[in-house]
Amino acid sequence: ETVRKYTNLIKPVTKKLLPRLQSNPATKLMTKTKLSDLVKSELSVPCCLQKDVYEAVEFLHANGEAFLINDLVLLDLSWMSHSLFGPVTNHYNFPVDVSTFIGGMPTEEDICQVLQAFQIRKLNRLTDTDTKHAISALETLEVIFKIEDRPGVYFIPSHLPRKIRNKIWHVVSEPMVYVGRRVECLFDIETFTLNFFAFFQLRVVVCVDRQACLFHGGVKAARVFESEIVVECLVELTKQDRAVDIIARSTEKGRRHCLEFLEEINDILVQVLYCMSLI
Repeated sequence: ETVRKYTNLIKPVTKKLLPRLQSNPATKLMTKTKLSDLVKSELSVPCCLQKDVYEAVEFLHANGEAFLINDLVLLDLSWMSHSLFGPVTNHYNFPVDVSTFIGGMPTEEDICQVLQAFQIRKLNRLTDTDTKHAISALETLEVIFKIEDRPGVYFIPSHLPRKIRNKIWHVVSEPMVYVGRRVECLFDIETFTLNFFAFFQLRVVVCVDRQACLFHGGVKAARVFESEIVVECLVELTKQDRAVDIIARSTEKGRRHCLEFLEEINDILVQVLYCMSLI
């Protein structure tokens, strides 16, 4: 019944309107309201109700012919991967070092410039509204993450180095104490996603250590207790992404603080799991 009801609207959108929009980057990503106006004007369907267009878009989304992100509609899926994901996830397009927050994080302006530069090479240009829509879509799809206490600054996990840049543990002369814990998925089919881990990395940096070292699937943080006892903590995803290993180390007199720090990191891990409804 739904197919019959919207065939007269869906066919013109996919067969007539979509080819026209594909040649214009400014109309590839738009609000549902703008699409409704285009359907009425471009396809000469003045009697079409806005709610009918919305339901038609939801139908196209369910059938993989369009992509609906909150109030935004993307009618060209190949453009999304090639012109949005591609330029933004390539760290060579950005001048900042994201292995630490001190090294710098991309700003909204940086992302806009990258998107614009890519489109200009294609002899196109996005308006400011278009780039804001694009950033909103990338954020919703968890390609980029807004840093809660730094307005206009983003964390892009794909920019992280594959491995930690410095030695995992600095060589010291005195004996060290190591404590560890593994948080593992209960069932074989479950895994910890990289999107989950990106949220976790952000929480560690914001709540624990602004100078934490970030890398793909890992974070290393440190904290000073009693003005002189340094406790380091390394958290890594296992190769199969089915477990998270937490290891803390310090000198012998920092043994108690090692356990405290490990519990604090573990609590953040559990909070993120709850927030993402993974447990």
